[in-house]
Amino acid sequence: MNTYDPRIVVQSLEDLQDEITRWSSAASDTLASATTSQMHAQESVDRILHKAAIVKDRAENDKLLVESSISRVEETIERGSTAVVTAKETLQDAQNRLNIASSTLDKWQAELYEALAWLERAEARLAKAVDDLERARNALRQAEWELRTAEARLRNCQNDPNRHNCSGEAAAVNRARLAVIQAKNWVVVAEQEVIAAKEEVERAKKRVACCRKAVALSTEAVKIAQESIASANQALNFAERSLELAHTAERFVLSAQKNMLLETEQANNMLSEAQAAQSLSDNAANYLSQADRAEEAAQRYASSVKTELDYRIQQLRNFNSPSILTPGDWSLPRNVYPSEIKVYTRSDGKTQIIYGHQRDRSGRIIGSHGHTVLKRNGKIDYARTQKGSVKKDTGD
Repeated sequence: MNTYDPRIVVQSLEDLQDEITRWSSAASDTLASATTSQMHAQESVDRILHKAAIVKDRAENDKLLVESSISRVEETIERGSTAVVTAKETLQDAQNRLNIASSTLDKWQAELYEALAWLERAEARLAKAVDDLERARNALRQAEWELRTAEARLRNCQNDPNRHNCSGEAAAVNRARLAVIQAKNWVVVAEQEVIAAKEEVERAKKRVACCRKAVALSTEAVKIAQESIASANQALNFAERSLELAHTAERFVLSAQKNMLLETEQANNMLSEAQAAQSLSDNAANYLSQADRAEEAAQRYASSVKTELDYRIQQLRNFNSPSILTPGDWSLPRNVYPSEIKVYTRSDGKTQIIYGHQRDRSGRIIGSHGHTVLKRNGKIDYARTQKGSVKKDTGD
């Protein structure tokens, strides 16, 4: 064989055919891997969206709970503050009432002491009046006896024929009668004094009973007021403790609100990131669908190209004449890759074959192309693929 050996072209076409086969397999594997990755990515996005929705829902529930708790705590604080004010006012009112009750008790105790003294004086007056009445009655009886005695002496004098002057006896009778009248008047005055003293004793007794009742009621009022103060103090302690607990609950609720806001922000970020991931997944699915269609079309083209290459290789192998390697340019059908071939003899005597799919206006093969170099004895020096990524010694 000389420099026009068709095996060089066959070798290049076979290399191209191998490259197309490798590309076809790589494209299929890449698409399958991309499909699997897309499926896994979509599953991950679905799980993330589900979790994000759950977290968002929990954050919303926590927000409602926190808002409700804040409202209840604020209401509790307001009630607690009102209760503290009311308890203080009640305590002050109870203290005022205790002061009034104590003053009232002192007043009625003083009144009772005066009533008892009055009763004592009234009873002493009554005793004296009774004693005076008894003496007046005794004096009346004595005066009446003396009157009867004087009258008897006057009658005896008048009946005595030996007596001619009874003026002394008559004067004694008059004196006795005057004494009786005075004794009767004394008895009347003494009886009136006894009646008045008895009335005064009754009034004093009623006054003592009234004062004693008032003292008892005042004592009970003082006791009730003291119990009210104790209850008011206890109520104030409870109210202040409740208010303190309410403020503690407020601090916890405010802390929970901060955590809730952070949770809501994180949930929104998580949901936004999940939605962004979903958007990316959707875009990837669209691109994958486009890639699938492109890969399918490319596989069809690759299949037709391999068929054409098989045909061309077979045709080249049928050639046993090296005359086809005479220098020159050839343009093959456009559905054949490569479609452009150029053969020329280099200055070092080696033959170079350049093949590609595009020429510039000057006729130079450009774009993605490869070439094969033959030695003077017709053996292959080296060959390079169209991508220019492989360079190797090929032997004969």
